[in-house]
Amino acid sequence: MADSLPSAATKSRARRWLTVVVKLAVFAAIVWFVRGTLSRGLAELRQHPVEIDYGWLVVSGVIYVAGAAPAAWFWYRVLLTLGQQVTMWSALRAHFIGHLGKYVPGKAMVIVLRSGLLRGRQLRVAVAAAAVFYETLTMMGVGAFLAATMLAIFVRDRGLSLLLIAVGLMIAATLPTLPPLFRRLAHLAGVARGDEAAEQRLAVLGWDTMALGWLANTIGWLLMTASLVAVLAALGVDSFAAVNHWPRYLATVTLSVVAGFLSLIPGGAGVREIVIMKLLAGEIGDGPAIVAAVLLRIVWLVSEVVVSSILYVCRPAGGVDQPGTPTGGVPRT
Repeated sequence: MADSLPSAATKSRARRWLTVVVKLAVFAAIVWFVRGTLSRGLAELRQHPVEIDYGWLVVSGVIYVAGAAPAAWFWYRVLLTLGQQVTMWSALRAHFIGHLGKYVPGKAMVIVLRSGLLRGRQLRVAVAAAAVFYETLTMMGVGAFLAATMLAIFVRDRGLSLLLIAVGLMIAATLPTLPPLFRRLAHLAGVARGDEAAEQRLAVLGWDTMALGWLANTIGWLLMTASLVAVLAALGVDSFAAVNHWPRYLATVTLSVVAGFLSLIPGGAGVREIVIMKLLAGEIGDGPAIVAAVLLRIVWLVSEVVVSSILYVCRPAGGVDQPGTPTGGVPRT
């Protein structure tokens, strides 16, 4: 009877093979959907041939990566606040690679990638996933707030509809991140079930953490707006005149990304482009607005693929990172 049971070595090999199969399936899904997004963008671009300064596109990509860094750093801070002992390098690496998951339907792949790539002591997957929700919704809430502010004060020619959409998106994204409500939702989801230390950490997540997230993400949105300005410069739009139109460009970037995210469509495909064209067509014309929308998507996607590929190869040394805070210490936010 005992001889018929699988040995520990056999079970270990089966687990390793299962892990390999799962990783290959995840990789194949990401490649498939990223390829589809890129090919559709290039097909749309061929329908509107224009002269492009590719140097500006490179600048746009670099700025976009810099613009994603503040949100990644904030996620790291949230992880520390929740008692997850990871290094900044591990968190930044997982955050950037996780961006590719948004091109897979359902967006759950973002959580799978980030949680799976994190390395550290005392790491709970459920807590890491909760931190993903908190950081992402904070980013979207800040973006919707900036869009609503710009539309209400500086970009009044677009009518009331976009403003109401921005306000609605801001409420939908921000409410779950209010500390008392987030803690309640985390408890209902069982994020810290059976872990007294995690329960205590949730209580630490307060208004100061939320304020830090709003500051970090405001910086990130401003940089992402600069990425759009660089794309417009690649199309020959006067980059110096962009200063006068900065509120419109900021509203364009924030509202298009937030609307695309909350639509749950992979990568916000189509939604982003509609918002960008609606806000830019009156300034630069229908054709350039369409090209700018498609180019921005391609530049951001290529930037994510390049950075993710580099970071995936650059694994943290030693298998497990040194913790971001001493064991038992409460990180300051």
